[in-house]
Amino acid sequence: MTEINITESLDRIVAAACYHPFYRDQFKGVARFEDCPVLEKRVLYQQVQVAMRDPAFRQGTYFSPTGGTTTGSSFYFPTAIAENKRQRHLLAKRLAASGIVQPTSVVLNMFPCTRLVRSLEIFSEYCELCGATVLPVGAHETNEEVWSVARQFGATLLAGMPSRLIAFARWLQTTGQCLPTGSLPTEGGLTIEKVLIAGELLHPPKRQMLERAFGVHCFSGVYGSAEMGVAAYQADLCAPPVYRFPLEILYVEIVEADGEGFGKLVATNLVRTHHPLVRYDTGDVGRVVNRTADEVWVELRGRGGDSFAIGGGYWHLADFAGVLSRFAEWQIVIEFDEEAGMDRIRFHVVTDDSPAESLQRELTVAIRAILEADDQTHLTDVAFVPAVALRRHPATLKVPSILDLRKGGRQT
Repeated sequence: MTEINITESLDRIVAAACYHPFYRDQFKGVARFEDCPVLEKRVLYQQVQVAMRDPAFRQGTYFSPTGGTTTGSSFYFPTAIAENKRQRHLLAKRLAASGIVQPTSVVLNMFPCTRLVRSLEIFSEYCELCGATVLPVGAHETNEEVWSVARQFGATLLAGMPSRLIAFARWLQTTGQCLPTGSLPTEGGLTIEKVLIAGELLHPPKRQMLERAFGVHCFSGVYGSAEMGVAAYQADLCAPPVYRFPLEILYVEIVEADGEGFGKLVATNLVRTHHPLVRYDTGDVGRVVNRTADEVWVELRGRGGDSFAIGGGYWHLADFAGVLSRFAEWQIVIEFDEEAGMDRIRFHVVTDDSPAESLQRELTVAIRAILEADDQTHLTDVAFVPAVALRRHPATLKVPSILDLRKGGRQT
């Protein structure tokens, strides 16, 4: 790949942003990229909503929804259609060159498509740009129909969010269906070669379950957001995930890094000038692990908001990794218990088999020890639940790791 002139690209984006209604107030008097302030989501969308009142500003625009699972309400970020198409072409070349999607791939696309959430359409286009065959079944089709389409057309690649793929995997296990590996489709089965994920991190327990259900060990991933678009990829996902960011698409910075190099992932889109994205705080946490002439490799640790406060303490999901890592699916639900007059935190855990009471006691003791729970400031419960009991976002079917139902709480 040709080395990218980052300085020239950044100067071009900043010049466009200084006259843009999203940034005019924040970038007043700014001439250099390094002097641009880091932009938070709240501030960006205040400007976006004002600008969108002008009908001329909405012409030829692709809207991407964001929020809902993190803010409780949806916002919509605009992108010029032509620039959106150009970014997809650039990333599609990387997906094809890395072997993630090939002309021989028959892709069962299980991404969602509802209320302007168009992941299904996005990934169908990527497959087409790579010369592959795509089966756009979506996230809301029944498992029976998904299985029927996959068998009829001989799917070789499963694409979707981990939450939806897990649901499909559980259905396969419950109904006794199988997806054997091999070089040709087998009678009554399929040859699944790869899994492509996006939208959520693929934690090791989830991956292990999908490996067992699909008989696949090759997992790929792409990374993006409503504001950035799809901007990074990885042909062979590891744990923790490391994504490759092409410098022709996105310039990434790690801000406020800790001793291990982890900090806020701040992004500047180098393709879009009609509606620029400059030094945007993505809300994700990561660190740079490698640089090449045309890519930056970033290890992602999760969302900056993967935390909660209860009982006067502040906790991060990483605090519970040792306890919850054996389970593919779980959810933390926090709400105010009016009868008890205090907050209650419930750890909802999904297991494949009927759990023993001893396991529930073991988990309860371990979690209460982490939280230093004494039932004086808040109540703590652990419950084994079926997968259908986990609350999902209605549009994306994501399972928020933390569901804070208290007034003013956030969903992560």
